[in-house]
Parts: sequence; C-alpha cells; structure tokens
Amino acid sequence: MRNNRIFRACISLTAVVLLAASIGLTIPLQASQPASLSILPRLAGYNLTRPQASYIYDEQIACTFTQDMPSLSYNITAVAQSGTDGYGPAYLVNGLGNTGYWYQVGLSYNWSQGSGFQLSYEVFNPSGNSIFPTDGGGGIAPFSPVNNGDLITLSLSFSNGNVIMNGSDQNTGAHAQQTYTAAGATTFLGNPSSVASKAGFWTGLMTEWYHTAPYYGDEQNVTYYDNGPAIPSAWLWIDEIGISQNGSVRQVFSASTPSPLTFTNPTKFQTLTSNGATESINATQFVTGGLSGIPSAASTAALTFAYSISGGTGAVSAPVLTYISGGTQKTATLSTSNQTFTIDSGSTWSITNPVSSSAAERWQALQATAGTAISPLTINIVFYHQYQVTFDFSVIGGGTGYSPPALTCQQFGSQITPAMGSQTWADAAPYSFSNPLTGSSSSERWTADPATGTVSATGSVVAAYSHQFYVTTALSPASGGSISIGSGWFNSGTAFESAAAADQGWKFEGWTGSGQGGYSGTDSSASVIVNAPLMETATFYPGLTITTSGKGSVSYSAGATNGETGDAPSKTIFAPQGTTVELAAKPKSFIYSFTGWTGAGSSNDKTTSIVLDSPVTLTANFSYNWVIIGTGFAVLIAVVIVLAFLNVLKRSKRRMAEQTQ
Repeated sequence: MRNNRIFRACISLTAVVLLAASIGLTIPLQASQPASLSILPRLAGYNLTRPQASYIYDEQIACTFTQDMPSLSYNITAVAQSGTDGYGPAYLVNGLGNTGYWYQVGLSYNWSQGSGFQLSYEVFNPSGNSIFPTDGGGGIAPFSPVNNGDLITLSLSFSNGNVIMNGSDQNTGAHAQQTYTAAGATTFLGNPSSVASKAGFWTGLMTEWYHTAPYYGDEQNVTYYDNGPAIPSAWLWIDEIGISQNGSVRQVFSASTPSPLTFTNPTKFQTLTSNGATESINATQFVTGGLSGIPSAASTAALTFAYSISGGTGAVSAPVLTYISGGTQKTATLSTSNQTFTIDSGSTWSITNPVSSSAAERWQALQATAGTAISPLTINIVFYHQYQVTFDFSVIGGGTGYSPPALTCQQFGSQITPAMGSQTWADAAPYSFSNPLTGSSSSERWTADPATGTVSATGSVVAAYSHQFYVTTALSPASGGSISIGSGWFNSGTAFESAAAADQGWKFEGWTGSGQGGYSGTDSSASVIVNAPLMETATFYPGLTITTSGKGSVSYSAGATNGETGDAPSKTIFAPQGTTVELAAKPKSFIYSFTGWTGAGSSNDKTTSIVLDSPVTLTANFSYNWVIIGTGFAVLIAVVIVLAFLNVLKRSKRRMAEQTQ
C-alpha cells in the first residue's frame, strides 16, 4: 500500500511540473523538481510512527552546474548532526549521465536514525524510476571508520563502461564503493537553462535532510571542496516538500537564483537564503549552512604531502606536486616522507596521477590528487601498481552442470569480482578463482591447480579446470592385503590402474567394480578408463592350513568346496571370510587312531568345524591304536598256542597209532 501511495505521489508532482511547463508558467516548484524524484522512492525505508494524514518533510539545499563534467570529485568534512527526531542529512554528489541515467553518491549521517556515517547511493533510469539498489530507494553501504571531522572524498567517475560511486576517508583510509552500468554514458551533463532536466535530474551538489515536521532553520556548515577544475557558473536552489502516507504532496517552500551565477572572481562567495536555510558558492567551493561557516580567506594554507606505492617495487618516477605560492605556479617532487608546502589560500593544487602509465601497466591513485588549498591538511597518496589483465577460465575434460568461477582480485586495495573474460586493471596483489566450480559434488568436480596467484604481468590469467571423477577403492577385508593405488580424484579419460597383493595367509580373489566401465575380474591388476565415478573393491580370502600328524587324512567342506588332504602333510584352502568349514579326521588304517585337533581348534571328536575369519592352522593328530594292536597280538599268541597244542596233539596221536601197530 505504501508503494502505491508513493507512486501516486510521483504522478501528482510530475503532473504539476509538466502542466506548468506546458502553459509557460515559472513556479517555485522548479527548484524543487529534483526532490520529487529523489525523495519519493526512499520513503519506504522510513519506519515513522505518525497519523495517517501527517507528512514527512525533505529539505534540499543544492547547486546545479551548467557545464558538462567528465567526472566529479569533491572533498567534504564529515559533520555529525541530527534533528530532535534522530534523523541526519546526506551530503551528496549528483551526476546526470548523457544517456539519461542519474547517479548519486554521498556521505550520510543517521540516515536511518542512529546508523552513524555511511555511504549513500542511488541510480535512477531516464523514466525517473529508482533502479539501484534493486529494491528501489536510496541505498546505504558500510563505511567505517569515519569520524566526525574527517576529510571525505566523494566521487562519480566512468570506468570500463560503469559509473563508480566512491567514498574515501582521507584520515582513516576507510573506503566504500558501489558500481553500476554507465548505460553508454561518458560524461555528466550540466543544465545551463534550468536547475534540472525535464525528468528532474541535474549534475551538482546537495545537502538533503528528512524531518518529521516542517523545518525552517539553518544547518551546521558543510563545505564541498572541488578536486577538479574551477566551475564557471552554477544555479543555487533550496526547497522543502512534504508527502503524506496517503500520497498527497505539498510544497512547503522553494527558492532559486533567477539565473546561473557566474564566477568572475573565483574566490568570491555568492549566497542564497530562504526560510532560514543558507547556501553559498564560488568557483571551487559549495557551502550549505550559516554564513558564519564560509571559509575565511586566509592568505596561505600549509599542506603536507607524502606518497607510497602498493604492489611492486615502485614507479618509474616520483609524483610531482603542482601548486601556487606567492601567486606563482611551482612544482615539487614528492617523497615517501612528509613534506609541507605553503600554498596560496583558495588556489588549486594537483599531483601527477597516474605517476607512470602505459597501455598495460600503471601506478594509479584512487584518492583525489587535486584540490583547493583552504586550511592545513595532511594528505598521503597511495599509488597502486596495476596491470591490465583479462581473467578467464577453461575446462579440460568437458562435462556439464558446472558454472563459471567467481574471481576475486584487488583494485585500489579493495576486493572486486570482475566478470570472466573482462579486461580489468588489477592491483599487483593476490587473486583467487573459486575452486572447485559450482556444480561439483563429492563424486564429480571441476578443479583448478592452481586457482590462486599474484598479478605480476599484463595479459591473460586463465584458470584451467580439470574435469575429475572420484574413484573409491576398498579392501574386503581391510586386513587381507593391499593395493598400489587407493581412493582419489582422477581426470576424466585417464586410466586408473591398481595392483592388489595379498598378505601372508590370505589369497587375492578378485576385483568387484561398479560404475560406468568398472572392472570386475580375477586379474590382480585392475585397469579402468575413468569416465564416471567408480567403486573398485579388492576381495581377499583367508586361508585354513590343515596339517596331519601321524598316519591319517582330513576331509573338508567349505561351502561349495569339498576335498581331502590325502597323503599330503599339509594343505591350505581359501574361502570367503566368515565361511564355516566342516572337517573330519580319517586314520589311514585300523591300527591308527585319531587323537585330537590342535591349533585353531581343540577337540577329540573326529569331526569339527571352524569359522574362517582370518588365516589359521588346524592339525589333525593320529597315533597307533594300541588297543587294537594289543588285542591282535593276544589273538595271535592264542592262535599260536592253539596251533602248537594241536600240533602236539597231532604228534601224540601219531605215536599212539604207531605203538598200536
């Protein structure tokens, strides 16, 4: 509902402006026309408790430049100020691109009650719609540490087809930046004939402040110092509008200079006041707030400069300062140690930037390297050693389902994420590609080695990602043996070759493979071309060594395997781990007897069983059957005695027969 009311309010205010233009009227709303486009989208960000019919009020104190600008860069002093309702202002640099898009960047204080200093930014399309941030309305980004009184550089510039919205704290080194497409623009347009374009956009400066009640007062003094060439002319304007939650808009007050102010004397301030608000401007400074805050025209200002190099061993030559002293232009070569210069107050100074440059390599500063001497100031310029690099990636081994990598590198000391294939000025500092690529899994991946490095030359930096599959190997059981190549990642299309070797007492039985092209077989060496995730298991059987002591043999049954030791004193059989082996002892003849099992088992029973979990030895013991042997010997003696007796009896009968004859 709130967005609907805001939309209707935009239509209402725009309709008033267009109606006035169509009938040739000059109305005070002209100076506040930009407010209708910059305030309304932001209202959704305010959580104010108020009656349905109450208003929120936006005061804008601004100047509009008449000339086109290739870039905009201004220094301001961070001023912490807020009203009784807790809201503070935003100090904004505004640029109207020559393709119709409008860009804002600024330093805000308590923009959302109690948020402190933050970077404010917003982009509007030519139709007047807020499009960045994407949820509409002004955006804020972390900007810390920024302290009250710090010198802040705010800039809008074109780079690689984008507009860079930048804020830098010259005291603490804090930096915040937002980037949005320039939509083909290469310059920021001035407005020589009115304070704003028909869409309500302009190029210039503005202190903007929301209030929960109409505000008729002055603000604390804030001065915008031009870091570029002096401007020839500009409009001054002040307005305040209110908009209710039900969408109605009303003008509180509005004022503007009847025509652009020209700066014949570039140091002389010209002033506009309205309803308690004050603003002043000259060729190099714009001041919002009371007249007492206009910088005094001191004759000289002491500025201290030093520079440093970030990345690499240094530049070809040191930067040169150009300044005015005693009405005369002078130059000085800067050093890495502080040097103080006496510069005419109100005059401009500049430092070589880049300090050295070619089509492929440069030493460039992000900080403002030009300004106006107003008051004592210490400036340390950091020149970043940069190469023009194209980051890209390639995939070896193909595959589908992956996404291009994200790249992080540094530019002016801050991390950026250039698009793949784009040409980028990158610091001579570390870079990193995301690794592995998105779309990778625990069994398939695209990985680069290396995926990190340091920018050290111009040209292309290409991360080569190899398509890999994971081959899982296993030993069944783990104690049965070893394999020459274990689990790991293998490039697509390469060979996985692993040889299995059984440990003492075990036997290699074979490989069992799963997955596309997996190997299954009894060859001890498995060789597979890896084109998919694979699982290869080497199986080993434990051995049962059966020995016999004495005259006998052992028959055995292990699953489907049956046999007998025969006359061999020892025989080893192999079976899957956990197999139950049935055994039976057999004496060689009746004169031998089985006396018991020793080794892996102990029993006097002729039959026994053993669960084969690991290599073991079982001995069947045999000895003479002395009972049988003794019994046989007694029988033999008895037979001999009987035979002898019979023989004696036979001889006795023969003698008796002879005597009878």
